[in-house]
Amino acid sequence: MTRYVLKPSTVREAIEDLHDRRIHPHFPTYLGLVRYSEQRGTLRSLEYPYAEYLDEHYRVEASPGRDMVVDGSEKPFLTPFTKHRPKWKGDNWQQQVSPRTAGRAEASQGLHKVADIDVDEKTYTLHSDHVEEAFEFLALEEKVPAIPVAVFLYRNNAFEVEEGEGEPELSDLEEIFREEYGFQDDEDFNTLFIEGYDLGVTDPFEVYDDD
Repeated sequence: MTRYVLKPSTVREAIEDLHDRRIHPHFPTYLGLVRYSEQRGTLRSLEYPYAEYLDEHYRVEASPGRDMVVDGSEKPFLTPFTKHRPKWKGDNWQQQVSPRTAGRAEASQGLHKVADIDVDEKTYTLHSDHVEEAFEFLALEEKVPAIPVAVFLYRNNAFEVEEGEGEPELSDLEEIFREEYGFQDDEDFNTLFIEGYDLGVTDPFEVYDDD
């Protein structure tokens, strides 16, 4: 069994690609909510641990030799899904998508457009057509390439491959993302995402060395 990880250069390329797109800053929280919904098997009354999700997937800490960061910042969170670049967030970012804040929003775009947010119960209920709404109100009617999204989300993961099977491919990450985040349905996936996107990276992985 061989373990592979994404090269820092691959992750930087994914970040750069996503930085060039017009995506609402609530998109990361939406993805986490969809993932949580998939785990719970329901769209309704989700006590979504948004702070934990954002901390796990969007907190970026540079390390010697594996600096994946584009335009470094002292702020702890990097959100490559953004209308502006670069987009770093402070610790108060998580509260901006809390039920109390997002549930009272009246903007024409945002998380409240894809889910009913109960301020008192602190729960989220995804709309039955949340994917179509996410395309309109979060992706701003431009499909999002799934591969750079998956690269960013799984940038710290190691992937095990049986001996003789060769290196993993970025399309494998896309499949993992679809399964984990509940986008197995082709119609839903193709409504919001671009499948099989070419990130322009020819050798995206390297063997994991834990020494």
